[in-house]
Amino acid sequence: MLAPHLPFPRIPDAIPPDLDEGADMQVGAVPFRWRRGELRMLLVTSRTTRRWIVPKGGQMRGLTDRQTAAMEAREEAGVEGYVFPKPLGTYLHTSHDGTRPVRLFALEVLRQRPKWPEKHQRERRWVSLAEAQALVEPPLAALLARLPEVVGVAR
Repeated sequence: MLAPHLPFPRIPDAIPPDLDEGADMQVGAVPFRWRRGELRMLLVTSRTTRRWIVPKGGQMRGLTDRQTAAMEAREEAGVEGYVFPKPLGTYLHTSHDGTRPVRLFALEVLRQRPKWPEKHQRERRWVSLAEAQALVEPPLAALLARLPEVVGVAR
């Protein structure tokens, strides 16, 4: 069960304020876990270009951004877990249909399913922070650098 959504102030990031307001915002999750004291994150491929990305999608009516992030992680990566309340931040994602802001939340993976809705459309891969930053687009790579600060120390 997700904790209730709480209002959070807009955190400083690379998104110009005029683009953030009223833009076609997407919401995503950065699924992560700790393995032998190392922070690992889960990337998935996009369906069209096969580039490495994080699970994300459009904001959903009736769901909080945290709930949407959890749903996207479940559908696109087959993982479930705890969504941190404070967003990692927002970055600009460019795809075949334009550029839009994406607000990301850290999601600590508590369950990884062998089957999930988009399994046959995507690959998933557990990687280190450095590997993730080398695989994803630069604006996302910069935002991923905030993950250790947000999630704390290894458990």
